[in-house]
Amino acid sequence: MNILKLHRPKVPCTAKFDEELREESIVVIKGKLTDDPLRFDVNFQKGDHPDADILFHFNPRFKEDLEKVIFNSRGPDGWGFQGEKYEKISSRNSPFKLVFMVWNNSFQVSVNGRHILDYPHRLEDWKPDTVIVFGDIQVESIDVLKL
Repeated sequence: MNILKLHRPKVPCTAKFDEELREESIVVIKGKLTDDPLRFDVNFQKGDHPDADILFHFNPRFKEDLEKVIFNSRGPDGWGFQGEKYEKISSRNSPFKLVFMVWNNSFQVSVNGRHILDYPHRLEDWKPDTVIVFGDIQVESIDVLKL
């Protein structure tokens, strides 16, 4: 069942859902990097205000010696321990598909069908109602589905 569909949203993009995402929800982001990317961010959060809890912060970075993904959460007490994983998300100007699976114990991330990350929930209230995308990315579409 399709919960939300956005076609070519302007970046930065805020997608607010009518209800919280629960277990077995899927968020699919199709896009490509800008010409000279530094980074982009995908934040799953509670609310769309600047101080909202960020349940899952997914942040690929491209200007380092090796491309990597930074991941974290921000709750009432601030940011948690920042994790990083060396992963190539996409070649310049090549389309890619990011898939975020929401489970009751974690977010799972794949890029172009390749599993890259399991991120255990760090906050007790882990059900996001907003996803925000910003940075050096051109978004073709954002689809939010329920299995």
